[in-house]
Amino acid sequence: MTRARVDDQFRRVRRTTARGVLGALALASGALFACQARPSVPPDAGEVALPEGEARAAIAQLEPVKLNIHPLSRLERGPDPEAPSASASPALAPDAALRVAVHLELLDRFDQGAKWLGRATIILRDARGESAHAPLTYVRDLIDPQANADAFDWVTRCYVVACGGLPEWAVEAARRGRLRIDAAFSVLKADGTRQRIEGTLTLPEQK
Repeated sequence: MTRARVDDQFRRVRRTTARGVLGALALASGALFACQARPSVPPDAGEVALPEGEARAAIAQLEPVKLNIHPLSRLERGPDPEAPSASASPALAPDAALRVAVHLELLDRFDQGAKWLGRATIILRDARGESAHAPLTYVRDLIDPQANADAFDWVTRCYVVACGGLPEWAVEAARRGRLRIDAAFSVLKADGTRQRIEGTLTLPEQK
């Protein structure tokens, strides 16, 4: 085989290889562009701004109208329990890390779970009416969106308020099944006013 023929075949192989590499790069670039491309969805006729009054009325349909204290509420141990906001400094229980985790479930008019801005107030008291112990009051401000998100449990769809600083009588009442939880949630309505919803639960015997 002559030198000229060898050179000619080498040039053909090189051109074929180059075309293959360029083709592969083009396919890869197309695939990458397809992965990064965003779908184009044109707006429909319904995507129009509502008058302020109609917008508030629509949002109001999803406001919470009912408060449940979820049965998952329980006596537990946890870090940095929150002390009651109003207390006569009662003697704390021997285990100061004990707290009552209160799960607050908000429901809208369709009986579906709601996540909303507001203010939660929780009162722990002995279910026996003749108890001489002063109730324990806890307040959690959930108006701030970040504080609201931090208090919300996405698994149970409840706001969890840890009520700590428990005196001995409260721990004993929880363990004997006579600790009553009264809760209220002050709902911040779409028109700026407040609506108060309430719920109550007596804890079953805790261990």
